[in-house]
Amino acid sequence: MSYENRDQRQGSQSFYQKQQNQTEFVDGLRVFAPNQNAPEWIVANISIEAKEFYKWLVAKGKTLGDEKYIKLDVKKSKKGGLYVSVNNFKPDPNRGMNGNNYPPQEIIEQPAEDNFEDDIPF
Repeated sequence: MSYENRDQRQGSQSFYQKQQNQTEFVDGLRVFAPNQNAPEWIVANISIEAKEFYKWLVAKGKTLGDEKYIKLDVKKSKKGGLYVSVNNFKPDPNRGMNGNNYPPQEIIEQPAEDNFEDDIPF
């Protein structure tokens, strides 16, 4: 089963959503909702198939370049199950301040003098 286009969304999409549509799954890593009897501070159970995960990690490590980390997202599928995918989000340095992808905020200038009728200092 191909998961390449599994997370496609329709309609207008943000820059973040467009990058996330290219879902890259992590081999050998599975995430599950905790058992209903688990304490509330356990939010997920993760199982790692060591040999499969190691092979994926070595292959992924060869593509990292100068990156130090592989960022992962735990997501909820449309059917309600949990899964892990690689977070390949890279901010666009040409959009917004400090590389964030939000439109710049409009600056509203305050009037130079206040228009209060009394002299109360507070």
